Amino acid sequence: MKMQLKTYVQVEDLQNQLAAYLGSQVRSRGFMPTEAGQVLFLDIAPAIATERLIDAVFKSGAAVNLARQGGLLELHAEDPAELAKVADLLMKLSGTDVKDAEQPIVGTVELIEEISARHAIMLNASYRGSMLTPGESLLICEVSPAPFAVLLANEVEKVVPEIILVDIQEVGGHGRLSLAGTKAQLESARKQIDKS
Repeated sequence: MKMQLKTYVQVEDLQNQLAAYLGSQVRSRGFMPTEAGQVLFLDIAPAIATERLIDAVFKSGAAVNLARQGGLLELHAEDPAELAKVADLLMKLSGTDVKDAEQPIVGTVELIEEISARHAIMLNASYRGSMLTPGESLLICEVSPAPFAVLLANEVEKVVPEIILVDIQEVGGHGRLSLAGTKAQLESARKQIDKS
Protein backbone atom coordinates (compact mmCIF):
# COMPACT_ATOMS: atom_id res chain seq x y z
CA MET A 1 0.00 0.00 0.00
CA LYS A 2 1.49 3.36 -1.07
CA MET A 3 1.60 5.92 1.73
CA GLN A 4 1.67 9.71 1.56
CA LEU A 5 3.38 11.93 4.14
CA LYS A 6 1.02 14.88 4.61
CA THR A 7 2.64 16.49 7.66
CA TYR A 8 6.04 16.40 9.33
CA VAL A 9 6.41 18.81 12.26
CA GLN A 10 9.23 18.39 14.77
CA VAL A 11 9.34 20.41 18.00
CA GLU A 12 12.65 20.40 19.88
CA ASP A 13 13.34 21.55 23.42
CA LEU A 14 9.74 21.67 24.67
CA GLN A 15 9.08 24.73 26.79
CA ASN A 16 7.48 24.54 30.23
CA GLN A 17 3.87 25.55 29.43
CA LEU A 18 3.75 23.54 26.22
CA ALA A 19 5.05 20.40 27.93
CA ALA A 20 2.43 20.82 30.67
CA TYR A 21 -0.28 21.40 28.05
CA LEU A 22 0.67 18.32 26.04
CA GLY A 23 0.57 16.22 29.22
CA SER A 24 -2.64 17.68 30.67
CA GLN A 25 -5.43 15.32 31.73
CA VAL A 26 -7.82 16.86 29.23
CA ARG A 27 -5.49 16.09 26.35
CA SER A 28 -3.15 13.38 27.64
CA ARG A 29 -2.82 10.33 25.48
CA GLY A 30 -0.95 8.06 27.85
CA PHE A 31 2.41 9.82 28.08
CA MET A 32 3.83 12.67 30.09
CA PRO A 33 6.04 14.99 28.02
CA THR A 34 8.62 16.98 29.92
CA GLU A 35 10.30 20.32 29.51
CA ALA A 36 13.25 20.04 27.10
CA GLY A 37 11.70 16.91 25.55
CA GLN A 38 11.07 16.39 21.85
CA VAL A 39 7.86 15.81 19.91
CA LEU A 40 7.27 14.81 16.30
CA PHE A 41 3.96 14.92 14.43
CA LEU A 42 3.55 12.81 11.29
CA ASP A 43 0.34 12.69 9.30
CA ILE A 44 0.23 9.66 7.03
CA ALA A 45 -2.42 8.78 4.46
CA PRO A 46 -4.23 6.48 4.21
CA ALA A 47 -4.86 6.52 7.94
CA ILE A 48 -5.23 2.75 8.20
CA ALA A 49 -1.63 2.35 7.03
CA THR A 50 -0.46 3.94 10.27
CA GLU A 51 -1.31 0.74 12.18
CA ARG A 52 1.74 -0.96 10.69
CA LEU A 53 3.85 2.09 11.57
CA ILE A 54 2.52 2.23 15.12
CA ASP A 55 3.40 -1.43 15.61
CA ALA A 56 6.97 -0.78 14.43
CA VAL A 57 7.32 2.21 16.79
CA PHE A 58 5.99 0.25 19.78
CA LYS A 59 8.44 -2.53 19.01
CA SER A 60 11.23 0.07 18.94
CA GLY A 61 10.32 1.22 22.47
CA ALA A 62 9.19 4.79 21.66
CA ALA A 63 5.90 6.32 22.86
CA VAL A 64 3.41 7.02 20.08
CA ASN A 65 -0.19 8.08 19.74
CA LEU A 66 -2.62 8.11 16.84
CA ALA A 67 -5.02 11.04 16.67
CA ARG A 68 -8.48 10.94 15.13
CA GLN A 69 -7.93 12.39 11.68
CA GLY A 70 -5.75 11.44 8.75
CA GLY A 71 -3.38 9.12 10.58
CA LEU A 72 -1.70 11.72 12.78
CA LEU A 73 1.10 10.15 14.82
CA GLU A 74 2.51 12.02 17.80
CA LEU A 75 5.86 10.74 19.05
CA HIS A 76 7.61 11.94 22.19
CA ALA A 77 11.18 11.32 23.34
CA GLU A 78 13.61 12.87 25.79
CA ASP A 79 16.59 12.13 23.55
CA PRO A 80 16.64 13.84 20.12
CA ALA A 81 18.76 11.00 18.73
CA GLU A 82 16.09 8.45 19.73
CA LEU A 83 13.36 10.50 18.05
CA ALA A 84 15.49 10.89 14.92
CA LYS A 85 16.03 7.13 14.82
CA VAL A 86 12.28 6.49 15.03
CA ALA A 87 11.58 9.17 12.41
CA ASP A 88 14.06 7.50 10.06
CA LEU A 89 12.38 4.15 10.68
CA LEU A 90 8.95 5.62 9.87
CA MET A 91 10.20 7.32 6.71
CA LYS A 92 11.74 4.04 5.54
CA LEU A 93 8.65 1.93 6.35
CA SER A 94 6.25 4.41 4.78
CA GLY A 95 8.40 4.95 1.69
CA THR A 96 8.15 8.71 2.15
CA ASP A 97 10.57 11.60 2.59
CA VAL A 98 10.38 14.67 4.84
CA LYS A 99 10.54 16.98 1.82
CA ASP A 100 7.23 15.48 0.58
CA ALA A 101 5.30 16.92 3.55
CA GLU A 102 3.09 19.99 3.26
CA GLN A 103 4.98 23.19 4.02
CA PRO A 104 3.73 25.16 7.05
CA ILE A 105 1.62 28.24 6.36
CA VAL A 106 0.52 30.89 8.85
CA GLY A 107 -2.97 32.07 7.99
CA THR A 108 -4.97 34.71 9.81
CA VAL A 109 -3.56 36.23 12.99
CA GLU A 110 -5.99 38.25 15.15
CA LEU A 111 -5.23 40.32 18.24
CA ILE A 112 -8.26 41.11 20.39
CA GLU A 113 -7.54 43.61 23.15
CA GLU A 114 -9.09 43.42 26.62
CA ILE A 115 -11.50 40.50 26.26
CA SER A 116 -14.89 41.06 27.89
CA ALA A 117 -16.09 38.80 30.72
CA ARG A 118 -18.79 37.18 28.58
CA HIS A 119 -16.38 36.56 25.73
CA ALA A 120 -13.85 34.99 28.14
CA ILE A 121 -16.52 32.64 29.52
CA MET A 122 -17.56 31.60 26.01
CA LEU A 123 -13.96 30.92 24.94
CA ASN A 124 -13.02 29.08 28.15
CA ALA A 125 -15.84 26.61 27.56
CA SER A 126 -13.98 25.22 24.56
CA TYR A 127 -10.34 25.91 25.42
CA ARG A 128 -8.12 23.27 27.04
CA GLY A 129 -5.17 25.27 28.37
CA SER A 130 -4.98 28.14 30.83
CA MET A 131 -8.12 30.12 31.56
CA LEU A 132 -8.59 33.40 29.73
CA THR A 133 -9.61 36.11 32.19
CA PRO A 134 -11.59 39.27 31.43
CA GLY A 135 -9.38 42.22 30.53
CA GLU A 136 -6.57 40.12 29.08
CA SER A 137 -5.79 40.41 25.41
CA LEU A 138 -6.00 37.39 23.11
CA LEU A 139 -3.93 36.44 20.08
CA ILE A 140 -5.41 33.79 17.78
CA CYS A 141 -3.44 32.32 14.90
CA GLU A 142 -4.63 29.84 12.26
CA VAL A 143 -2.08 27.58 10.58
CA SER A 144 -1.78 24.71 8.17
CA PRO A 145 -0.94 21.89 8.65
CA ALA A 146 -2.63 21.78 12.05
CA PRO A 147 0.33 20.39 14.10
CA PHE A 148 2.33 23.48 13.08
CA ALA A 149 0.39 25.25 15.88
CA VAL A 150 2.39 23.21 18.43
CA LEU A 151 5.70 24.31 16.93
CA LEU A 152 4.57 27.96 16.93
CA ALA A 153 3.50 27.71 20.58
CA ASN A 154 6.93 26.41 21.51
CA GLU A 155 8.79 29.07 19.50
CA VAL A 156 6.68 31.87 20.99
CA GLU A 157 7.20 30.58 24.54
CA LYS A 158 11.00 30.61 24.00
CA VAL A 159 10.89 34.31 23.11
CA VAL A 160 8.03 35.45 25.40
CA PRO A 161 8.07 33.01 28.36
CA GLU A 162 5.48 35.04 30.29
CA ILE A 163 2.86 34.52 27.56
CA ILE A 164 -0.16 32.44 28.60
CA LEU A 165 -0.89 29.34 26.51
CA VAL A 166 -4.67 29.23 26.31
CA ASP A 167 -5.32 26.59 23.63
CA ILE A 168 -3.83 24.64 20.75
CA GLN A 169 -5.90 22.82 18.15
CA GLU A 170 -3.37 20.58 16.42
CA VAL A 171 -5.68 18.07 14.73
CA GLY A 172 -7.76 18.66 11.61
CA GLY A 173 -7.49 20.55 8.36
CA HIS A 174 -6.21 23.73 10.01
CA GLY A 175 -4.69 24.36 13.41
CA ARG A 176 -5.21 27.17 15.83
CA LEU A 177 -3.04 28.69 18.54
CA SER A 178 -4.59 30.93 21.20
CA LEU A 179 -2.38 32.97 23.52
CA ALA A 180 -3.19 35.53 26.22
CA GLY A 181 -1.22 38.32 27.84
CA THR A 182 -0.62 42.03 27.62
CA LYS A 183 -0.78 43.78 24.27
CA ALA A 184 3.03 44.17 24.32
CA GLN A 185 3.56 40.46 25.02
CA LEU A 186 1.18 39.49 22.23
CA GLU A 187 2.83 41.89 19.77
CA SER A 188 6.15 40.15 20.56
CA ALA A 189 4.44 36.79 20.02
CA ARG A 190 3.05 37.99 16.69
CA LYS A 191 6.55 39.01 15.56
CA GLN A 192 7.84 35.52 16.42
CA ILE A 193 4.96 33.92 14.53
CA ASP A 194 5.73 36.09 11.50
CA LYS A 195 9.38 34.88 11.61
CA SER A 196 8.41 31.19 11.70
